[in-house]
Amino acid sequence: MKYFTNELWTQMNQGCAHEAEKANNEWSENSKAYAEHYPSLQERLSRKVYEHFKTNGFHDYRLKKLEVKHSEYGVLNPVEVSITMTNNIEEWKVTFKKIKKLELRFECGESDFEQRRGFDDWGYNEILIVDDDTLSFEILFASGAMILVHFKNKNMYLEKV
Repeated sequence: MKYFTNELWTQMNQGCAHEAEKANNEWSENSKAYAEHYPSLQERLSRKVYEHFKTNGFHDYRLKKLEVKHSEYGVLNPVEVSITMTNNIEEWKVTFKKIKKLELRFECGESDFEQRRGFDDWGYNEILIVDDDTLSFEILFASGAMILVHFKNKNMYLEKV
């Protein structure tokens, strides 16, 4: 994450008053910078995806399912990733095709509470430009877990399930 980092989010919520205020100010500046960056994605995402993430996201949704599909060997761009999330009222699925990179960071803590949290709530996400043909979508969960997907332009799909 470039704008909405786990360290900054943690400082805002768990730091001393001075650190929390400093982190809140930096978060506000980063939010403005991300809002300035976002229009550069318009031609690289479908209209539906662009409009949804321009005004909405999935903050406080929960991860329901993460699927990685691999088609037949020898096929160009054989990997597809789908992320399904819910808020108990509605369910959405984001699918990425023509994957160039996939990273998942998840650590289960020692305490019973941390074990029950799992990924916890979907916190924040960013869509960034990697190069002329590639975008990055990254999710930061309340637990500190992260999912990162690099995919070719126009290969991110959104559907209400």
